[in-house]
Amino acid sequence: DPNHPHCPREINDAGVISGIDPVPFVKGAGCRGYPKKKEAEFIAAGKIKPWTINAKIAKDDASIFIDFDQKDGSGESFTG
Repeated sequence: DPNHPHCPREINDAGVISGIDPVPFVKGAGCRGYPKKKEAEFIAAGKIKPWTINAKIAKDDASIFIDFDQKDGSGESFTG
């Protein structure tokens, strides 16, 4: 994610996308130095925010539509 370098993102077979973003939300702010083993501690401290959105996978599995508005109200979407 170019808006959040080094922040983990995962997409499962059903098109559910999950990740974390730094708090406060700032474009370009990354997760460098974020230790995975301390994820729960960072979430509790309000330093990172986990999120999940549902993407739409085309019936032919050739493309995916991701609406980031579900996550942050940004109005951003992506087809890939």
